[in-house]
Amino acid sequence: MARPLAFNRDHALRRATRLFWARGYHATAMPALLDHMGIARSSFYASFGDKRHLFIECLDLFGRQTARYAEAPAVAPATDVIWSFFEATVRAAPDARLPYGCLLVNTTLELADSEPTLRARASAQLEGIEKRFAKAFEAAYAAGLLNTPLDADSLARYVMTVNQGLRVRSRQGETRETLWDILTTSLGLIGLTPPTQQYGDTPHAH
Repeated sequence: MARPLAFNRDHALRRATRLFWARGYHATAMPALLDHMGIARSSFYASFGDKRHLFIECLDLFGRQTARYAEAPAVAPATDVIWSFFEATVRAAPDARLPYGCLLVNTTLELADSEPTLRARASAQLEGIEKRFAKAFEAAYAAGLLNTPLDADSLARYVMTVNQGLRVRSRQGETRETLWDILTTSLGLIGLTPPTQQYGDTPHAH
């Protein structure tokens, strides 16, 4: 009979995700991972395999969490999904984590040349969020809420590009207020203004 795990695997995975998020893949060494996760080396290899497989799990976890913020609010205009996403990931992000940027964006930049497979996995997560944006824009067009010659896919790519730029600026230490100003200016260029409803009860991102 297999021996039960002597630690909370989900808790350890979340802690590893935060460490990778803060430091990056290459700068996160095994001793730091083991210490931060609070597990022994033997337990690590038995449960996660190796650092690379752990990082894949962390990317997938982070991607699922981030995608949740791109879900349409109930009984709201379709484009509010865009604002609720940024409300959760910029305005409601904990102060300590805002400078981390986004693990997915960080990974696409850090591992572009050294780890193309991991980079592709992170890119796929971002593409999934972009597709949610596109669906929101398609619904907005159908409801007559948009007046722009750009199609839904082009608008979604634009918003994702804005998102990636914001994450880079946050890694550079930009203030939350400046990030929000950049966002509102950028989205204003395509006719999106912040909704009157504020998402004050949005849980902190990640």
